[in-house]
Amino acid sequence: MDFQRWIALISLLAASLGSSCKAECPCNCSVSLTNSHRSFDSLSFDWNLKPEAECFCNFTVVARRVDNGYIEEKPNILPGYYTFYYLHPFTYYIVKVAGETADGFSAYFKTEVIARTSERAPTAAPRDLKMHPSPRSALVTWDPPPVEDWNGIVTQYRIYSSTGYATYIPDNHCELTSLTPLTPYTVRVAAVTSGGIGSYTSNIEFTTTTPDEYPGGLAVESITKTTLVFSWNALDWCNQQYDLKVNKISEDGSMTLFDTVATTYTASTVSGLSPFTYYSVTVAAECNGLVSPAVVARTEEVTPAAPINLRVSPSIRWAVVTWNPPSPQHQREVIIEYRIYADGIPFVTQNTHYNLSSLAPFTNYYVAVKARTNAGYGQSTSNYYYMTMEDKPSTFPSDLTETAVTSHSISVAWNPVSQDNGIITGYTIQVQQVFPSPGEPYSIVTDTSSTYAITGLQPNSTYRVRVAAHTSAGAGDYSPSVDVQTAEKEPLPPRLELVRRTSATQLEGAVGSLTAEESRGVISSYCVRVVEAGSLEDCLDPQAQGPIHSERCDRNQVFLVEGLAPSKRYCVSAAAVNGAGTGEYSPSFAVDLFSNQPCKMYLYGEDTEQACSQLTKKSVMAFAEEIAFMLETECTCSFETSYLADPELNCRENVDKTFVLVFTGRLVATEMTNATQLLQYFEDLLERKPVVLIGEAEYKASESRISSESYTTVIVFAILAVVSAILVFLILVLLLFLCKKSKFKGKGDISVASND
Repeated sequence: MDFQRWIALISLLAASLGSSCKAECPCNCSVSLTNSHRSFDSLSFDWNLKPEAECFCNFTVVARRVDNGYIEEKPNILPGYYTFYYLHPFTYYIVKVAGETADGFSAYFKTEVIARTSERAPTAAPRDLKMHPSPRSALVTWDPPPVEDWNGIVTQYRIYSSTGYATYIPDNHCELTSLTPLTPYTVRVAAVTSGGIGSYTSNIEFTTTTPDEYPGGLAVESITKTTLVFSWNALDWCNQQYDLKVNKISEDGSMTLFDTVATTYTASTVSGLSPFTYYSVTVAAECNGLVSPAVVARTEEVTPAAPINLRVSPSIRWAVVTWNPPSPQHQREVIIEYRIYADGIPFVTQNTHYNLSSLAPFTNYYVAVKARTNAGYGQSTSNYYYMTMEDKPSTFPSDLTETAVTSHSISVAWNPVSQDNGIITGYTIQVQQVFPSPGEPYSIVTDTSSTYAITGLQPNSTYRVRVAAHTSAGAGDYSPSVDVQTAEKEPLPPRLELVRRTSATQLEGAVGSLTAEESRGVISSYCVRVVEAGSLEDCLDPQAQGPIHSERCDRNQVFLVEGLAPSKRYCVSAAAVNGAGTGEYSPSFAVDLFSNQPCKMYLYGEDTEQACSQLTKKSVMAFAEEIAFMLETECTCSFETSYLADPELNCRENVDKTFVLVFTGRLVATEMTNATQLLQYFEDLLERKPVVLIGEAEYKASESRISSESYTTVIVFAILAVVSAILVFLILVLLLFLCKKSKFKGKGDISVASND
């Protein structure tokens, strides 16, 4: 429409310019025309003569609509001002002015201006107003008013609703929001130009629709063991009541209706429920009956009962506590933890067992257990009393000391252990000889007494003693050891060495050193005793020996005895002296001061196996012959006879078999002066052939002295020999008497015969 108007206006201007070119104004009344004011229904113009105007002119003003829809002409107007009224709003007009002289119009319509009236509010309302409501909004649509009633350019529309909402919309549709469902509203619309708001449409009524909404925000506000409190958001468009539906959920997941609660409020308390039970709850408004999503809640738990079957398996320093969960009081009761009270000290676990550590052995303890759910701790079990097992003592006996000492025993005492870890069943005493020679340690197990006498010890020996206590679990650590020395005892007889005749009136020899075991103490001196003997056998029998020739005691082990009687036999013996006194004298060593005299040698043997073997008189005699042959071939002496001193060699079980071989002969060697030297030489000889086997028995040559164990046997043999000699003597005397008697008779006979 505007485009057509402009086309018409441009055509009118072109026509006007063409016609002005055909006329001439003789008076040349030129004017300056301007639009000085305008409104929606008027236009005002000003004009004046131009400076080049040459005459006086009257003027005529003509106004015509561009679309030729209106023409107005006003003649005989003096130069100045003129207003056209009752024009159409927002319409273009062509205004011309011409001067008139006496000669008539000149340059008519020569000057013209195109002007437009202002806009005016539309004089018609929008058409075809329609509503498209929803629950909380409404879409409003309309058509613009007729163009001829715009009175300008419609730039926007004003919408006004019964809610008080008013706004300007550039389009011909608008959405009303934030409405309340099921609520009536009215709406009207007016077009708007720069000239103002036009006419409103008639109010159109509409009602929002029912929404597809359910009560939202359903939630559990509080929970107890038997109640649930629910709340939800209100439906602002619904003033009717709400229905709360409560279903109980079983353990298998099925649901049963528990209750339906009707209320006009947005909260409700459901009571009478079972503890620790799941419930499903929904809410619906009666306005539309739509049901909210279900909310599942569980009532609170009750505190559990006491656990059952409490047991304890103790060890030495720890114990395993076990139990069973309490019997459920309600469905799906959940035990979240247990609290164990061990002698009042709490420990927490989620298991049905617990290991108690760092316990003391053989100690009484007690334990109790209670379970906990979300409702808290329940009842506790009764105290369970138990005792840990015994252990070895963790300390040792203290203050170990000796209380008495003899040459063969040590008495010790101690204090009991401070931590026995059980019942002391006894003590173990470990003893080890450390002087004069180290020995293997050995143990003595005693009773519960804290004193003990250790016997069977060696005199003058140092023993290391320590003690340990033991329970049924074993022995503990040993105490620090103490060294205790036994008392001295008279020493054993020493050995005589190299005793020999040095002249017809003196002899010399040496006393052999004793071992530490033989000394039985510290040897302070040695004693040598020389006794005159009638025969060699007298040296074997101290009772048969004669008076003591000499006896001396000093520290010297080498001795020289002078002032002896020539051609005598002496018995030499020795003894050692320590702090306990003088020990026993050794067996006598026979020394003959004879020269080139018959000699006799005793050889002592024994059955070391102590059993009835093949040892017989025949076998012993065979042994004697072998020895005699060896002496004759390897020794510078000869023997006339050899015989068994004990003719009765019987076999008796468990009795040592002993024998004495007696060799008689005569010395022929110049370097050997007596039988003692011969025996010494014989022993040296047997060391090169030390063992002679007879059956399973072993026989060795005797020492240079006959051992103390064989004294009895030797004495018996000697007595038998003496008795045998006496019997032989008596027989010889008897034979001599008989022989003399026979001779006497014979002489008598001869004598008688000669007389005849």
